[in-house]
Amino acid sequence: MVLKRFGRNKGLFLIGLLLLGLITQDVCAGESSVIELSDGSVITGEVVSFDGKVWTIQSSSMGTLKIDGAKIVSIRSKTAVGKEPDGGISTGSQANAADMQAMQQSIMANEQIMAMIMGLQHEPEIQAILQDPEVMQAVNAGDMHALLSNPKFIRLMENAKIKDITKEAVK
Repeated sequence: MVLKRFGRNKGLFLIGLLLLGLITQDVCAGESSVIELSDGSVITGEVVSFDGKVWTIQSSSMGTLKIDGAKIVSIRSKTAVGKEPDGGISTGSQANAADMQAMQQSIMANEQIMAMIMGLQHEPEIQAILQDPEVMQAVNAGDMHALLSNPKFIRLMENAKIKDITKEAVK
């Protein structure tokens, strides 16, 4: 199995696969989100952009807001807030299981993509994510909603090398 080949880098491999799944699904921008701030306030709006430090949120009631990333506790899809999974909504480790399996097989067969994913192991952002127990728990569980509510993980998705991997994977 391919995971045996990567041994101690299994976490990095899983992050790579999940990143590709998340990015190729366009799950963050363009949909209404609930943003919880460190002071306890909650903002509802569309995530417009993230420049590595500041999030731009478009709120129907407050207009365009620029929020320091350090002040954001979580970002959740508004459609997922307060809803339990039912026949029409997949969440957590069950999210798009068939799609993820097909994507994994495709990626594992592509040596160039695998080399690009493994090349991330020395990136400081990747090392920080690999040391974050909350993120790794979500990665190991395949919980995309937990990952998307983690600002550190969302910032990682903006990494130029991650975007290069995604472009290669969707060719």
